[in-house]
Amino acid sequence: MRGQVLLLPDSVLGHLCGQASHAARLAGLSLLVSSASATRPLTAGTLITLQLHLPHMFADVDANFRGEVHSHFQALVNRLRAILAVLARQIEKPMNEKTTKSFTHDATKTNNVQNQREAEAIHANHMSFIAWIIGFITSELVTTAAYQRHISALKALTILLRSGLDANVANADLSKSAHGDVHWPVQLNVVTSAALRALLDLLLDPFDDVRQAALENLIIVQTASFRDDTSTAPRIDATGVQMTLIRAREIMLKSGRVDQADGVARLYSLTVHRHLVSTDIGKLTIDKSTWDVIEGLASDLEAALSVALRDLTLAVQRYPIHGLFTATRYVLEQLLSSANPGEQQKFEQILLRLKLTLLHTWRSVRHLLCNDAPEGFMPEEMDDDASLTTRDVLSYAWRGLKESSLLLRTLTSPAFAASVRRECFDRTTQDLGGLCFTQLAELRHRGAFSTVAQTFAYVCAESAVSANPQVARMIDDSYEVSSIRPTYRPRSLC
Repeated sequence: MRGQVLLLPDSVLGHLCGQASHAARLAGLSLLVSSASATRPLTAGTLITLQLHLPHMFADVDANFRGEVHSHFQALVNRLRAILAVLARQIEKPMNEKTTKSFTHDATKTNNVQNQREAEAIHANHMSFIAWIIGFITSELVTTAAYQRHISALKALTILLRSGLDANVANADLSKSAHGDVHWPVQLNVVTSAALRALLDLLLDPFDDVRQAALENLIIVQTASFRDDTSTAPRIDATGVQMTLIRAREIMLKSGRVDQADGVARLYSLTVHRHLVSTDIGKLTIDKSTWDVIEGLASDLEAALSVALRDLTLAVQRYPIHGLFTATRYVLEQLLSSANPGEQQKFEQILLRLKLTLLHTWRSVRHLLCNDAPEGFMPEEMDDDASLTTRDVLSYAWRGLKESSLLLRTLTSPAFAASVRRECFDRTTQDLGGLCFTQLAELRHRGAFSTVAQTFAYVCAESAVSANPQVARMIDDSYEVSSIRPTYRPRSLC
């Protein structure tokens, strides 16, 4: 006890952080990183305790617990920024009488640092701790680590990048606290070359939120790389991304797995983002290389669907389409954000080509998904191939239709309407709305039916506000058709 204040040694708080109880561990972490004064330096014992216990907290299997840990990590980063800002001012100014009085007046904010040499030592301890954090996060990104370590490290990396510690990060990507009055007095490269390589590999991770978090970090880093050509910060190598994309496509074509297909799509998204971001930050342009990407995806879809219409067995084995549809959707969403009136013709050409791919997709999988018992149905022409199972065939069909349905939403979105001529968009919306209604009326597969139902609701909602009376009547016309042509619906889908 010191007066009315109870002083707890670092060892006690460290003991709390090592308890089995989540509540005790969070309490210990909170006491370590919080203070009545945001600029009070952390003790050497506190820094050592954090290095000891943060790794197992990041790897905890409880998602709610990890969420609380990330909140405390954010508070820790904010406090480190405030501490270093105060220490830097003390080191820069001689300890004359004026500054000494000011320092004594604000003693609680500096933990009674009495001279410049002591301030330099404390500053060095905190800088070493930040360097440890960067190294620790990088080590947690290895592909062999568990999901919990991956997602925690990715969220921590996002917090560091958006904190302003890396001067290359664009202002638009900084967090609200980074735009405050307190700024980092030092600048570090938060993402190393090893971390960049690991982030690219995590785009093919089995877990969707890991892939999404890895892409978000890569986009922040990629945007930052265009801000200063003289910067020594590691850059995302375009050749490395392209090689990773080629390798990932080969893996996807062999396996047809959803996670790998989504990883390929995100690699395409990263490639297009690189093309779109110019050296003038905040200015987006669509160049020929970007159009080549979307046109190449459209060509790949057309080729794969041509095989499916001709030989479905070969298509199921070697030409999965769901990954191509996902990549096309991601790329289109980025292109639409930077569209300008001079590119209407190109968008219309892409729109017509993609509309045909949606029609051909339905033609190729219709007989599989509209069977009264699609889960056990195998077409006669595919029975002779012992390497195929009903699961393989059904997976190809419903995943392809699901992703094509999601792309249909993008093609009928207001963003696309603003990028093409109104008559072209209205005609396409009517055609795709009719296709969606046909699918809704005939599908027997539960998963495909659920996706198409949501797409049809979206198309009807967008059509209802159209200035074209024929488009606005889409839902009324659908009701009339459904009342005239009742369809059989299994009880499981009702």
